[in-house]
Amino acid sequence: MVEATFIGLDNYRAYFASPAFWSSLRNTIDTSLTTTPIAVPLVFLYAYALTRTRIRCKAFFRYTALTPIFMSTVVHTLGLIYLFGRQGVLTRLGFEIELYGRLGIIISQVIYTFPQAFLMFFMALGRLYEVTDSSGCATAHQNAENHLAGSEMYPHQRHVRLLHPSLYRLQRAPDSGRQL
Repeated sequence: MVEATFIGLDNYRAYFASPAFWSSLRNTIDTSLTTTPIAVPLVFLYAYALTRTRIRCKAFFRYTALTPIFMSTVVHTLGLIYLFGRQGVLTRLGFEIELYGRLGIIISQVIYTFPQAFLMFFMALGRLYEVTDSSGCATAHQNAENHLAGSEMYPHQRHVRLLHPSLYRLQRAPDSGRQL
C-alpha cells in the first residue's frame, strides 16, 4: 500500500502559475464577452415578439425555444456536428463554419444559453406589461406623461424611469394637489 503525504496547496500554486491556466482563463473571458452581446439581443427580440406582438402560433414558438432545456448537452453537440461538421448538412450547402474553433464555441454557447435567457426575458416582459396594463398605463401617451411627471419630481431617479417609465404611475395625494 502506498502512503499518502499531504502537500497542502502546492498543486493549486503550480496550476495557477502555469501558462495553460492563464490561456484558458483568457479564452473563457473572450468567448463570454463575445457570446453575451450576441445572445442577449437575439433572446430579447424573440421574447419581445412573443409577448408584445400578434404573431400566430405563439405557443409553438415558446415551446420551440424551451425544448432544448429538456435535452442533454450531447444532443446539442450532435445537432451542431450534423449541421456544421465537416460532412454536415449546412456545410454541404456552402455554409463552412469552423465548428471546432472559436466561432464554433461561440455559436454553441449562444444556442446553449438561449432557452434559459429566453425564459427570464419572457417572464420579465410578460410581468412588466401585465403590471402596466392592469394599472391603466396602456398607451404611449400615458407612459410619456408618467415619465415626465416622475422625472420632475425625482430627478435622481431619471435613469430608472428611462428604462421602464410605465412602472411609475404617479397618483395625487388625497388632501393636497401635489403628486406622491
